[in-house]
Amino acid sequence: METLPFHEEEQFDLSFPFRAWDSYKAPFWFPLHWHEPLELLYILKGKLNFSLDGKSRECRQGDIIVIDSGLVHGFFDPQPETLARIFQFGRSLVDEALNGLRDNQIFTAQDRPIFKRKAVISGSLDPGLYSGIENLLAEIFSENEKKLPGYKLAVKSGLYELTLKLLRGIPHEISPVLKTSAGAGAEKNGTQYLERIFSFLLNHYNRPQLSLDDAAAEAGLSRFYLSRFLKEKTGQGFHDHLTLLRMRNAEKYLTGSDIPIIEVAFLSGFQSLATFNRIFKSQTGLTPSAFRRARTGQP
Repeated sequence: METLPFHEEEQFDLSFPFRAWDSYKAPFWFPLHWHEPLELLYILKGKLNFSLDGKSRECRQGDIIVIDSGLVHGFFDPQPETLARIFQFGRSLVDEALNGLRDNQIFTAQDRPIFKRKAVISGSLDPGLYSGIENLLAEIFSENEKKLPGYKLAVKSGLYELTLKLLRGIPHEISPVLKTSAGAGAEKNGTQYLERIFSFLLNHYNRPQLSLDDAAAEAGLSRFYLSRFLKEKTGQGFHDHLTLLRMRNAEKYLTGSDIPIIEVAFLSGFQSLATFNRIFKSQTGLTPSAFRRARTGQP
């Protein structure tokens, strides 16, 4: 039985493992997952709940989220207009900088790894560090968008500077800012339950009859406790998560294939074309066919 959260595997250019983009639609939402690339997420608008290794906090417009490679994380319960700018890059782009730091007496094996020192950087709590990183991210994004001669060197240079700012701006003794009221054991159990629930949803969202009772049986919880647990940890209930998962997968089919819309509906777990059309329009403001035309130009 699969119990791990979704492993997001993206193909990078091996010579330059970097990508940056703005979320193309609101709200920005993603269930628990992990990936090898490092990730920085800048909230352009709105707010959302951010979960990292079972700990969570609310993040607002302007906050910068730092996620080291391999950490389980998710984004939940966004405001309707929440948008984000995402940066992902392979560790190889900053390995030379990190190796150089290991030769420096400031950096020892006992220090917290640079990209794990602080999960959320905000303008109100970290004004000096925040200003420098916000400006740097804007420069990196601009270089990657314009792709002028030497842009890869400029992006890599920016990532080096980012590493240096995190090194000098956050003492290695600092603990992550994400907190919960529960103890470590409860946090671990909470993470395991979330991983089990989202793994089940990701593997079975396309079953039209999938129910809260099915997920509760998989997680070994009562349906009432699971419903309350999800709401407490993510701000959203079971059916909200299931609908969003189906929507995200339907969008992928609509933009990445020419599969008939009725097939997209059933492949995504909707019980009927009418239900699919109604929910899709309520979530995006467009019918599935209009959405496909707007994204691909297909008739």
